[in-house]
Amino acid sequence: MMTRRPATLMRVCTLAFLQLLSGCANQSSYSGSSPRLGLQDYAAEYGRKEKACASIQDPGARRACIGETATTTGCSSISNPTIRAACEGSRASTGTAAATRPPSAADPVAPTLELTSTGSGFAIQSQRIITNAHVIAGCKRIDIDDRGQGKVLAVDNSVDLALLEVSVAGPSARLRDGRVRQGERVTVVGYPFAGILSDGPQVTSGNVTALAGLANDTRYTQISAPVQPGNSGGPVLDQSGNVVGVVVSKLGLKFAVATGDLPQNINFAVSLDTVKGFLHSHRIDYQSGAIGRSLETPDLADRARPFTAMLRCYS
Repeated sequence: MMTRRPATLMRVCTLAFLQLLSGCANQSSYSGSSPRLGLQDYAAEYGRKEKACASIQDPGARRACIGETATTTGCSSISNPTIRAACEGSRASTGTAAATRPPSAADPVAPTLELTSTGSGFAIQSQRIITNAHVIAGCKRIDIDDRGQGKVLAVDNSVDLALLEVSVAGPSARLRDGRVRQGERVTVVGYPFAGILSDGPQVTSGNVTALAGLANDTRYTQISAPVQPGNSGGPVLDQSGNVVGVVVSKLGLKFAVATGDLPQNINFAVSLDTVKGFLHSHRIDYQSGAIGRSLETPDLADRARPFTAMLRCYS
């Protein structure tokens, strides 16, 4: 016999769960909490590590510092001598916002700046990164893993796209040459829940469920591949590894409250034509790729990993 819970308690639990799922697919470093999973604790821990290692200029060394620094032991737990020395020379005192040395104008992250959100992006040229406008909104500084700092070149809020220039060159993606078809399989690559899930990119698969977004808005494509906070700005790939869209949002709390139903895998990407139009309007060249043989999901992940990156917003 099933035990029925009071209606009020059920509504509270439902709203709490929806709150965790709501919003755009970018991630505030300190948003979201779950007593069962301890997400708030993980996020706070990650924030402390970010502050401790923020002024290490080399991206690889900074990530290693974040991954190895313990809040109780600080830099002493870092095994690599070079990284440990960099950490000891620049980190904030454990558990406080005070610096262990006077701030310098040359510091890559000013003492007043804090990590406020993360998102995803991908290279459209060797030194050009495309992402969502809302991912970089309000950022005083943007760090792109393995690509250095990002300089904003163009923003179009009407289609939620932004273009960044980076100092470190690397592999770039290809945009699909040809139209997108309803029902075709797609793969999403990005960095959801940074600091909580694994450090590498996350990969999910689904289908193109509709060739327009809400209210038949053709600037967007609807997809069923699961996305989470932090996926915003990441690439949507076809079966051959070509980009066919940019992850932008998902249905969440407001829709659920309005309809009384929890949406399942109703997610949206900026459409391929919209992405191409944005690049053309800013005279940005890109590589095109034809539909070729279908790749397995692990092969798609391998192909996307070099040109997909995490973006960190400091403000």
